Amino acid sequence: MISIISFVLSAVVSSLVFGAVHVLGFDPSSPVAWGQAVAKTMESGVFGLALLILYWKTRNIWACGLAHGLFDFFAGYTEGLFVPTGDSGSSYINTGEDGVRILITYFIIAAINAVLTFIVWKKVGKTIDFEKIRREW
Repeated sequence: MISIISFVLSAVVSSLVFGAVHVLGFDPSSPVAWGQAVAKTMESGVFGLALLILYWKTRNIWACGLAHGLFDFFAGYTEGLFVPTGDSGSSYINTGEDGVRILITYFIIAAINAVLTFIVWKKVGKTIDFEKIRREW
């Protein structure tokens, strides 16, 4: 039981850190910027959790890199449509006229990522041998 708790704690912390590094350098003077930072942290953090589950299952960092690269490619491909960059100090935060739309988009993407991560966990999570992973670390 202790090993499962340590895995859950490490998953939460590493997912939050993974999400938070995506919004470093934003201007904290705007409530919309804070909302976007929280939403982007959630969105990226949930995706980071999915990558962590993928790593736990495959024990292959290349699979995670490929998944992250594909996600970034498709997200970058549509970046101009959904998240225009501005002079906010972060490419993910824009407090201009599209600020609220970007905020809503981040929450929608976070919800979609949460559903997809839940599906991955239901299909893959039960087959992960946490005791074996703990012994090998």
